[in-house]
Amino acid sequence: MRVVRCLVLVMLIGTAHATARVELPLPAASLLQPEVIVLWLQANARAADTQGAERARQQAEAAMRQGDRQGTLQSLEHSARLDPSPTALVALAEARLSELGKRFPEGAAIDRDALHQIGQLYQSALASERAYPRLARAAHDTLYQQTQCLHAYLAKRTVPTPCRPLQLLGLTTAEMQTQ
Repeated sequence: MRVVRCLVLVMLIGTAHATARVELPLPAASLLQPEVIVLWLQANARAADTQGAERARQQAEAAMRQGDRQGTLQSLEHSARLDPSPTALVALAEARLSELGKRFPEGAAIDRDALHQIGQLYQSALASERAYPRLARAAHDTLYQQTQCLHAYLAKRTVPTPCRPLQLLGLTTAEMQTQ
């Protein structure tokens, strides 16, 4: 994982300096690395495959309607890899949260590693918005609040409520405060 991260970062830094476009979509692991998202957007934002990302998002919606949770996740990830917009990254994070919540029955311990990775998706969404602003102010503020409440939960601090990420996970307000 570290080797892939370093290679991608070196590749993207070199690309950013050369101002050449990376032809391949981002590797999935890069979606969890806000600094890579920023570098990729600096080099590729205007040339991102927004149409391909939109098609993948539509495929995710169709898969969701059919109850195909894996297909939904795969299509959302593909969309984010083609165009790591804040909206695409949050959609992927929310789908992963819902899936994670379904895997753990009420009262069971939550997979904190998986939750941390989802937190990284929210961080990447914020980084994406900082590098290439696309959200209205209210949407930006909501994204920031969601990122902070999930971070507070992971750090075992008091969680500001409402906290949509934790609600998607299936936690009650009381459970959000007792970790």
